[in-house]
Amino acid sequence: MRRAAQRLLERAGHDVVAAADGHEAVDAVLDGLRPTVLLTDVVLPGTLTGHDVAERVRAVVPTVRIVYASGYSRDVLTVEQLESERARFVAKPFTSRSLLDAVADAVEVGA
Repeated sequence: MRRAAQRLLERAGHDVVAAADGHEAVDAVLDGLRPTVLLTDVVLPGTLTGHDVAERVRAVVPTVRIVYASGYSRDVLTVEQLESERARFVAKPFTSRSLLDAVADAVEVGA
């Protein structure tokens, strides 16, 4: 799923840096990556959740926009949590359009 999302976003003109897990994503930011949007699954391999990654990335890049993806119920993230983070949510399996719309909406919110 990660590679398919990466290809889709790249074809839509986005620069994409993919990470194998949450630690790799956070390390990339600590090493100087400054993403505009962080697309993360809610449930990740390893010890970090998508929310953990978002918090750690936002601590370094406060302007980053968050898009959470999940195949689980949206209830894993509350509406209040999404609103307070100004985050977006896309349900998996997502369509090309729903992913592109969520990313575009996240970018627009931060503009």
